[in-house]
Amino acid sequence: MILRKITTLVAASKDTNLALKVQEIFSNEKYLRVYTSDDVIGVECGGALKNAIAIVSGISSGLGLGENARATLITRGIKEIVAIVCALGGKMETAYGLSGIGDLIVTASSMNSRNFQCGLKIGQGMSVSEALGSSVQTVEGIRAIEAGHELSLKFNLELPIINTAYKLVSGELDVKSCLQSLMTRSLKDERYW
Repeated sequence: MILRKITTLVAASKDTNLALKVQEIFSNEKYLRVYTSDDVIGVECGGALKNAIAIVSGISSGLGLGENARATLITRGIKEIVAIVCALGGKMETAYGLSGIGDLIVTASSMNSRNFQCGLKIGQGMSVSEALGSSVQTVEGIRAIEAGHELSLKFNLELPIINTAYKLVSGELDVKSCLQSLMTRSLKDERYW
């Protein structure tokens, strides 16, 4: 927004009038379009959990795994975000909107994303603590990985990407073992639900 390049965002509130007021104040015809939502849980989850998937996407890039690996992580990552959103009482469709998959795509694929950059450094050989220490900005993705893992245990959710990333950030597995863990999971069909 600072550079006034076209972008969109979501103003979420249970108070529809408040969301509409935010939309009216901040939207303009040149570079910012604001949508509204009453699904605060879904918007908040998407905004937080995309950072977890961005860390993993950055790791994948740091390992030189290619664009198909990144696309796979984003696509399968949204499934994990949807599972958490729904478990917490949010709406599935919110995770497929701007605050879910929209935010996930940019955060998990942009060299300007601090979470992607942190993962990239890990994939290139830095430890998690070294990668975090090298960033002057807050990297929310590590805490999002931890929170996602806690939610998977609480709600008995199958979150292979987040749970494998948790094993990395907790020091249980190294990067190559995490990759091996994901690739050797039992084969499945692509049905999401």
